[in-house]
Amino acid sequence: MFFDVVVEELAMSLGVKYAFISQLVTLDELKELDPTEYMDLLDQFGGVVPPIDGVMHNISCWPGDAHIHPHAFQGYLVDCTIHQKNVCIQSKLSQKHNEVSECLLDQSIESYVGVRLETTQGEIVGVIGIIHDRVLTHEDGRIVSMVLEQVGCRVANELDRMRSEANLIYARDVAESTAKNKTKFLADMSHEI
Repeated sequence: MFFDVVVEELAMSLGVKYAFISQLVTLDELKELDPTEYMDLLDQFGGVVPPIDGVMHNISCWPGDAHIHPHAFQGYLVDCTIHQKNVCIQSKLSQKHNEVSECLLDQSIESYVGVRLETTQGEIVGVIGIIHDRVLTHEDGRIVSMVLEQVGCRVANELDRMRSEANLIYARDVAESTAKNKTKFLADMSHEI
């Protein structure tokens, strides 16, 4: 899959421990998810849909067998990227215990660089980022953020395309269902007459 290749290439070329892509799933979109995906997201929030605009849903993480649970990317780091800045660079995470999930601290994660994914219309669709077990220098953080911004444009376009495709399929299905119901109604009415 496209996203799996992207995160693997990012991690390998940047020499970082983890790379990920998370998609912002709105509460309306949550209702349309496959039941298994919906239950996985609910599990991340203790069985309760969070009272926010949406949740981050990891669509790809490298390495694929990463022992970092998806909820580790929720909270401070992703909120910082989504709501405060286009690019969030954080180092020395081990010194920020009250801002970072225990899962990241358990993995000795020291650095996070995340870039907000936006469509050409300015809609926020997710975050692309890396986490690493060593502190990044200012220059390393700048380089990583530049690479993520460039790759992020393509990833955001793909997420937008996939969302548009899903909307078209949904509209087609509704139109087909409506047409079948109309045909059935007319057939029933003509039979009654």
